[in-house]
Amino acid sequence: MAQATFDVSKSEKMCWLKDCLMLQILGAENSRAYRTLSSQLEGWQIRQLRLRLERFAYHTGQHTASPEVYYKRYAELLTEQFADAERVHTEHALIDILSDHTTLSSRLFALYGVTAESIKS
Repeated sequence: MAQATFDVSKSEKMCWLKDCLMLQILGAENSRAYRTLSSQLEGWQIRQLRLRLERFAYHTGQHTASPEVYYKRYAELLTEQFADAERVHTEHALIDILSDHTTLSSRLFALYGVTAESIKS
């Protein structure tokens, strides 16, 4: 989340914050979330999803909250949501993002048959 916060804060473009986090997940091949995705998708499909997300996630306008505040609160929310986990990982963020049907990520991944439910199982 720190990298997503940094990228969004320094970028001249605006990005939906959960989708920006998903872009970071798709670029972090050593993360738990990426490994989970790679068990369900081929490498070319992950690259295709990243390209599509990069193309459509950025927009003009302003964030309603600063990325720093948003991601700090989001980390707290994940900790609450996954209270039974010893530690919150990128896989938890992946599940949350795919559960949020307002995100572009959720809609794009659903086209490939990847949903929060398929990740949990």
